[in-house]
Amino acid sequence: MAGAPALSAMHLSYYRRPLFLLLLAYSAGIFAFRDRLLRPPADLPFALPRAGALVEGRVTEYPVAVPGGLRFSLETSSVYGRPIETGLMVYASGEAGGASYGDTVSLLADLEVPPGASAPGSLDWRDYLARRGIAAQARAADLEVIKPAGPLLLLARRFRSSALASFRAGLEPGAAAVFGGVVLGEKKSVPAELKTAFQDSGAMHLLVASGSNVGFVVAVVYFLASRLGLRRRYAGLAALGLAGFYVLAAGLDAPLVRAYLMFAAGLTAWLLRRESGAFHALTAAALLILLPAPRYLFDAGFQMSFLAAYGLTVGLALWGRRLPAGLTGKVMGLLLVSFFAQLCLYPLLAVYFHKISLVSLLSNMVLVPASGLAMALGFLLALTGGPLFGALAWAAGLFMRFFIGAVKFFAGLPFASVSVPEPSP
Repeated sequence: MAGAPALSAMHLSYYRRPLFLLLLAYSAGIFAFRDRLLRPPADLPFALPRAGALVEGRVTEYPVAVPGGLRFSLETSSVYGRPIETGLMVYASGEAGGASYGDTVSLLADLEVPPGASAPGSLDWRDYLARRGIAAQARAADLEVIKPAGPLLLLARRFRSSALASFRAGLEPGAAAVFGGVVLGEKKSVPAELKTAFQDSGAMHLLVASGSNVGFVVAVVYFLASRLGLRRRYAGLAALGLAGFYVLAAGLDAPLVRAYLMFAAGLTAWLLRRESGAFHALTAAALLILLPAPRYLFDAGFQMSFLAAYGLTVGLALWGRRLPAGLTGKVMGLLLVSFFAQLCLYPLLAVYFHKISLVSLLSNMVLVPASGLAMALGFLLALTGGPLFGALAWAAGLFMRFFIGAVKFFAGLPFASVSVPEPSP
């Protein structure tokens, strides 16, 4: 217990740092002017529905498969040749002319108002899209790429599509979909009943590419570069470069960007032999994301990513050093990691999903380490071919049966999850 005062003092000193105080002040300013920042997207200058509108714009996310074609968000540059900047949710038939993230496209679309909530308490699709800056839906049969994405993004897209194709070629559909979620955050193809099992078991976060994915890439690349004889500066630069490429391939979501900026700040400080810390890196990452895009403060993914990282950072700083040595300490460490992350997430889960998992503390002790092995197998599947691919696919399929079986086991326990009302302020 002699170390408790020192740990408490270190913990309290976090909140006196100028960078953290600046983050608090900036966040307070964003909150004070939230009505302007969260203002619904500007209405199109004509009534909806409207058939045959000529639209040009940039694809702002990786397309996902829907019945009959693909769905993706589009940031318009013009409608009927007139400069108009707004967001559209596009449903394109077929292969959408090969369009993907970063391409500038032209399409002839039927525009309509998005549907609202189908029942009390269900998802209000119109409100959800409005909070993303999307004013209307567009259904297009005729779409053309008029300016492809830059070469680096094109390369990242090829890696992503190749990895997902490898999963589909070597695994059963359910296992391939889970690998897509764990490795690249592509969870939209996961069957609905399996998504429910992940949610009830408290493991839904494993289907979202996040900090563990970026950390895995940084650690593996740095290790391999060091073994090849590169000096630590060049090994660190190689790790950051390939991790950045991975973040592009996975879609630049807030959890990935947060994790990449944290690792970049921490690794840069280490390479320069400067004092660094996870809390300082977390603060810097939040500022770097919010400065160009203050709306992220109100985004569920941003909030959940940073609060989970905050819980781990501060919780383990206070209690991690008190763990005993040996196997007992490792088991308790897994429990603490799960506890501190879930403790910070419970309020947000209640707000956004009206459901919390009561088995998440135990399930994550098993499923989080297992997801690390899933990431390793997924990257190997994406990067290999020939007879080795067949052997890896067999091993990955066997492992995924265990992984999905464990998710369903925890989800099926009595009172695994409970519905809760939205907390009051």
